[in-house]
Amino acid sequence: MTENNWQKLMNSARAKWIDNRGAKGSLGSCTKLEKIATLLGNLNYQTLNGGFVQWVDNGYGLYAKEVVEALDEVCGPGSERIKEMVEELIPHIDFNKPQTGWDDYWIYDSSSGYERDHEEEENSEGFGIAESFDSEFYALNEKWFKHVNTYFNMTEEEE
Repeated sequence: MTENNWQKLMNSARAKWIDNRGAKGSLGSCTKLEKIATLLGNLNYQTLNGGFVQWVDNGYGLYAKEVVEALDEVCGPGSERIKEMVEELIPHIDFNKPQTGWDDYWIYDSSSGYERDHEEEENSEGFGIAESFDSEFYALNEKWFKHVNTYFNMTEEEE
């Protein structure tokens, strides 16, 4: 496989995703490797740019369960801990909300008295948990990224 296969797989998946208007579930038209590449690529790029909060706020957290499966598939340094982080966020993500891009996908404790509102998203328990994982993700990222990149460079697409 070529040196930058991860990005090529993501580009191919993105073209399919856009053709399907980016709706949740449109990754179903992608190959297995394209799906894994996209799920892990979005996790990596979003989290490095703005932390796990950005990953959730931009709607990618709606794929958290699929990301857990992708991390199991790729394994390697840091994958198990990153998987644990994502799994801990799952109960705090509103999977019933349609993906509309940047929005508030957090679940709120009704006893907090706060309504769903971007101004108050910090009051979601999940928001605080997400923020607490960022430094650890950044510390794991270099080795994890290299491993995942190598995985895509050495793994052939199944026919």
